Amino acid sequence: MKKTKIFIWADALTKSGGGIKNVTENIVRGFEKDNGFNERYELKKIHGNLFWRAIMKFDIALPLDLFFGKGIYIFPDFRNFRLIYSKSITIVHDVAHKIFPEFTDAKNLQMLNKMLPRYMDRTDKIIAVSQSSKNDILNYFPDIKPNKITVVHNSVDLNVFKKYSQKEVQAYLQKNNFPEKYFLFLSTVEPRKNIDTLLDALGNNELVLIGKNGWKSEEVVEKIENSKNIIWLQKQFSEYELALIMNGATALIHPAWHEGFGLAPLQSIACETPAVVSDISAMREVLGKAGIYYGKPDDTKGLQKTLQNIPEIAGSVLRKRAEGFGREKMTGQITDIISSLD
Repeated sequence: MKKTKIFIWADALTKSGGGIKNVTENIVRGFEKDNGFNERYELKKIHGNLFWRAIMKFDIALPLDLFFGKGIYIFPDFRNFRLIYSKSITIVHDVAHKIFPEFTDAKNLQMLNKMLPRYMDRTDKIIAVSQSSKNDILNYFPDIKPNKITVVHNSVDLNVFKKYSQKEVQAYLQKNNFPEKYFLFLSTVEPRKNIDTLLDALGNNELVLIGKNGWKSEEVVEKIENSKNIIWLQKQFSEYELALIMNGATALIHPAWHEGFGLAPLQSIACETPAVVSDISAMREVLGKAGIYYGKPDDTKGLQKTLQNIPEIAGSVLRKRAEGFGREKMTGQITDIISSLD
């Protein structure tokens, strides 16, 4: 039996990190380990070069499949290419630029407003990473038919993000000079992540902040750099290292104004470390009763009070919730979408 070719735009795998890289890695690894998938399909990874990145950036009318062949193309980061005799699946993580345009870099906002409708229109299937995100897409783009969008939650690697022995965790933390007790924030420093509220609520607690400097963040960066109880780490960590750091944290704090999904809190509860989060729809959908919700994103007093007395949730409850977001489930759902197009 001739196998259908599945092409995945894997440019994110060459990047230093982030949610898109994580999603792409989990899709690729999931497919590679799925015997049923490999009996029917042949997976091919496409890594962008300067030529193809220019084609994508300027949306030049040059079909991708004219060069790589007929098949089904998966685009993990909302941007896609023109195709002439193939079908495609495009993952749209959120439409935060519509909900909070003031949080988006001006050039990126202009690009998203111009290009996202075009990308969604020309793809055959859209994957939304949460029901919350699907609702947002349909709200801001009412011309899209609901049956074109399928909700497929992001996944967590449960073999890496898990509970480790205290000995293993402490050996890593001590070797790398982490404080004895700390809260953890893991994300890019940018307005949508609402780090201002976290800093105002932190008090004298130690905070380990892991994430690169993003955009529109000059004031919060100044606060971070002038703080004596914040350790800001902008280096790249492996997933194993992040899991150890999460294991050692008192809690992960995620006070975002908006999320399409919210991967870091899921990874945290997979490690049986509590996640203190803003009470927004995506967080409710992902964490359920395993989340600790301090209130509206800008509720500084609510966050401060929560950090002073973290509610106890059994590690088994946290882990059980995370187990509902395993890689196999995600890749199985994507395979079903592929089958509907094949």
